[in-house]
Amino acid sequence: MEHTDSFARKPLHPNPVHSHVAPAEARYRCLCCGFRTLEAPDTLALCPVCWWEDDGQEHADATDVRRTVNGSLSLSDAREHYSRCGAAHPGFLPYVRKALVTEQ
Repeated sequence: MEHTDSFARKPLHPNPVHSHVAPAEARYRCLCCGFRTLEAPDTLALCPVCWWEDDGQEHADATDVRRTVNGSLSLSDAREHYSRCGAAHPGFLPYVRKALVTEQ
């Protein structure tokens, strides 16, 4: 399905987590999927595109498993899952959505 401007403004599904989205220029990139979905870095916010919870883990420690909000997932594991299935973990697929054009 092709995304048009009018389609992109509508919620892709009724999940309330996605009801508030900051303007694109005010968003930060998710370190898992790379889309601009976060209002601020390191705030434990969930990325609606991949469902990674931004716990402050970065490229330098991406292979570490912190056992915090992301459980037994390292950022590297989450990136691998995202590249294969479109979510930080296959179990998160029911919660994710496609990235909006403004989040590129």
